[in-house]
Amino acid sequence: MFKSKKIIKEKILKIINPINFISEETVDIIMDFSQMEKISAKTIFISKGKQNSKEYFILNGICRSLLYSPKGEDITLSFYVENSIIPPCMTRTINGFSNQNFQALTDLTLVSISQNKFLELINKYEKLSVFANKSIENELTNKIEKEEFLIGLTAKEKLTEFRKKYKNLENLIPHNIIASYFGITNVSFSRIRKGTLKS
Repeated sequence: MFKSKKIIKEKILKIINPINFISEETVDIIMDFSQMEKISAKTIFISKGKQNSKEYFILNGICRSLLYSPKGEDITLSFYVENSIIPPCMTRTINGFSNQNFQALTDLTLVSISQNKFLELINKYEKLSVFANKSIENELTNKIEKEEFLIGLTAKEKLTEFRKKYKNLENLIPHNIIASYFGITNVSFSRIRKGTLKS
């Protein structure tokens, strides 16, 4: 998969350009300092408390960020899908150490670049700098929206909004993981699904 550099370039452009347009030449430079990573489904590829200093583009697949409760239950924080990014390093690390876990929910294909090299490119290319800043802003907005999602909506409303934001994701990943994102039990999630499917 993605043996062609042209296809990889097209996918990176598809990720960056909706946020801020950059040239193909700039993507070529990013690719010169990047590597492709293939992660198997269910793998934790970023672990809380461990060092991580990479920026990631998701070319294919689905992953999530999560934490563990004191009882060892996993709590899904967010989902990340094909043609998007994993949140910028500065928003998910403290002093270079990850503040959350990231797990592949399907087989995952990433392009990664070291944070230091990416910072060099940001300082050199203004449009890439705009992309980076907007990505940080988007992540902060997403966190606020998640708080409103958890506090301000009923379980049924959460499912409606989830389906709008993550089209078809409900059919691609285990439902207990979605339930943990909602902050409810898997049994409750099943009941809500049955209710919406009947209505």
